[in-house]
Amino acid sequence: MFSYGFHVDEGVAKTETISLNTTGATTAAIYLSKNSTGTFNTVAGVTVTIGSGLITIDITAAAATLSNFPAYYYVELDGVRRIEGVIRFTPLSTDTGTAGPHTHVEADVTNLETDLAAKAPTAHTHTNADVTGLTTHEAGLLSALPANGARPNGSTYLATDQNGGTPYKMVAGSWVQSGAGTNVTSNIIAGPVQMTGATSVDVKAIGAVATDVPGMSINVPANARGVLLRHKWEVQANSGTAAAGSNLRVIAFITDNANVVVASGGLTLVQVTAAAVIFQGQIVLEAYLPGPVAAGTYKLRVQLASAAPANWTSALLFPGNGNGGANSADNFYAISV
Repeated sequence: MFSYGFHVDEGVAKTETISLNTTGATTAAIYLSKNSTGTFNTVAGVTVTIGSGLITIDITAAAATLSNFPAYYYVELDGVRRIEGVIRFTPLSTDTGTAGPHTHVEADVTNLETDLAAKAPTAHTHTNADVTGLTTHEAGLLSALPANGARPNGSTYLATDQNGGTPYKMVAGSWVQSGAGTNVTSNIIAGPVQMTGATSVDVKAIGAVATDVPGMSINVPANARGVLLRHKWEVQANSGTAAAGSNLRVIAFITDNANVVVASGGLTLVQVTAAAVIFQGQIVLEAYLPGPVAAGTYKLRVQLASAAPANWTSALLFPGNGNGGANSADNFYAISV
């Protein structure tokens, strides 16, 4: 007697031919058991036949099941055990349903998106709304700009009627201007506004309470990039008959519309000669707002650091360049950087 092993696939008929001296043998039988020390029995669908110098073990597809295999077996010829071994089992799938490629109606699948049935199986189109998360790239009049949040973040829109074409981008659910218009020769996105010529603001008259400078505000649009705000003042004062060595400090600010300071600067004026006109210098204000920048109003404010010395005549802020002369002009503006 000798040993011989082979395997069987789940649900697949199996024929295994084994060379064996069958001379004179007239009957054959095969017995199986789930373990080597258990009871061996015949199994429906598993048979053995005698050939010339061989035997053939047949396992039908119906018999190739997990309930029968893996199995220890032996074969008897004319009642004498002649061969034994192990038949190993190969499962095709752990799925308790139909093995291999097959189809299901929608009702057989829990949570199936049933609206797939309405989609064409061949080449077809979708509207933007059909595809979740699709970024869009559109163009048209600014008045036709889709509502905030109506497109996924990252979508773009070119307003063709704004400065030859002005780009916008959806950021955090809101449209923001992402660049200058095609016909804009600089990156200025707000302003300029200016005080010109001999126009001035007397900070000495304002005193030590921060006060808006009339007309000096700009409306900055939403912008995906950073924004630089800039203005320049020239300071000019008359110390009157204030005591020698008296000083007066002028402070200027850029603030948002809620008076939150984003930039500040100042100069200190000192009495040297009675009734002297003091050309002290300039106050340059710059504020960088990192992108993305929300739309907002920004303005210029001024004040004294403390009450003016007695008999001090004036502390004027003029547009930069020209000592407040007729040709002086400086701008308050915002640029996209």
